[in-house]
This record gives sequence, C-alpha cells and structure tokens, in this order.
Amino acid sequence: MINQLFTLSTILERLRQGPLSEHLDAYAAAVAEQGYMRHSIRRQIVAIADFSWWLRQQHIELQDLDSRILDRFLRLRRRQQRLGRGDSKTLQRMLALLREMGVVKCQPAVPHTARSKIIAEFQGYLSQDLGPVPFDT
Repeated sequence: MINQLFTLSTILERLRQGPLSEHLDAYAAAVAEQGYMRHSIRRQIVAIADFSWWLRQQHIELQDLDSRILDRFLRLRRRQQRLGRGDSKTLQRMLALLREMGVVKCQPAVPHTARSKIIAEFQGYLSQDLGPVPFDT
C-alpha cells in the first residue's frame, strides 16, 4: 500500500526505518478503508515514520510502546513546534491498531470514578486545541 502512495525509492527507504515500519501498510489500508483521502494518508504515514525514527533513536522496543511514550514524543514535537495538525490523532490510531493486532499490550483499565471521569472529559476538551494533555490521576 505504501508503495502506491510514495513512488520515490529514497522516500520509501526513509519511511521504512524504525520499529513501526512493518506496520505502515496495515495502517494505510485501515485508514483508506475508513475513507481517508490519499493526501491525508500520506501525511499520516509521514507522521508515523517520524515517530518510528524517534523510537529507534531512543532505543524503545515496539513491545514497550504505550501511551506515556507516545505522549512524551508529542510533547517534544510540540516544544519543537513540529507537531502537525492531526498528528496526535494519527499516532493514537496507530497505537490502537497495534493493540488490536496484539503487537502492543493493552493498558490496564482505569477504575471509573467521578474524579477520573471529570479528568478524562477535561483532557478531551483540552486536546481539541492542544493535543493530548498528560494528567497523573
């Protein structure tokens, strides 16, 4: 699927680096099936490839990937002013796909208390403008 979106071998080589590279085709197929346009899928694949490259540089194994590591990367990108519109959602979708595939372990369920519900709703509200906001509960 990726070979249909990107034709230059140098770009394909760059995209195919890091621990997420073998899952790019599955992601692209999944979002194409959901109706995303070609240019949107290309942008999402580049964001995932950047994350994959960072994971490799940080020596983070795929099986260790979780939302905290994802949040760490997103905070870094935000500080560098390199966080693109939709990158946060893209990477969250990729993490969800990896969990569905059994590549990454699911996070334990958090007990639903009134406090955790309020915090989750507030995080959702803030993430509409700022991206994911880490809160320790």
